[in-house]
Amino acid sequence: MAIVASVLIIMIALDIRYPSELSKEFIESKYLLEFSEFREVDGVDIHFTDEGEGPTLLLLHANYANLIDWEPWVNQLKNHFRVIRIDIPGHGLTEADPKNDYSMERTVFLIQELLNQLKVEKLNIAGASLGGTIGLHYARRNPEKMVNLILVSPGALNPRVRGRIRVRVRVRVSVRVRVSVRARVIVRVRVGVGVGVRMKVKMKMRVGVGVR
Repeated sequence: MAIVASVLIIMIALDIRYPSELSKEFIESKYLLEFSEFREVDGVDIHFTDEGEGPTLLLLHANYANLIDWEPWVNQLKNHFRVIRIDIPGHGLTEADPKNDYSMERTVFLIQELLNQLKVEKLNIAGASLGGTIGLHYARRNPEKMVNLILVSPGALNPRVRGRIRVRVRVRVSVRVRVSVRARVIVRVRVGVGVGVRMKVKMKMRVGVGVR
């Protein structure tokens, strides 16, 4: 641990970063697609593609992913649907939010506004993981726009549930201690005639401990 800490301190002191910073031009040259577009929504430049004709299908990728992951699907679906896919804020080529707000509420708002700009009135949503969670929240806020909702391993509507596993453990420990002391004392006193005195002492103690 001491070695790791020392290396981190040296990297911070020398301003060494991993991964190294790449220029915007280099990243775009690598990840921009033929149909890539950008729209500014409340100060955020959102990267998306809009291909095909037919009923609208919005594809929302998983966490730590980007819209390129949908490429094989889009190649098949765009023959039957108007397929819109976006880089969810905080991912891909969508620029950083100047408000530094990546909450679910903010994310759904940005997607709503983008879809309004694209004049989407009715849509189907397919989302995986984080994308599925966003799809759930969007559908709850815009039920009049929803046709179908396809979810793969989504989170939950309750924000306290997302990313957590609640485990309730009940432990019951019972300890019983029984102490029994029995003493027999015989005292003989001789005063002329022998007199015998016997004493019996009996003590019981119970200790109960319960933990729940």
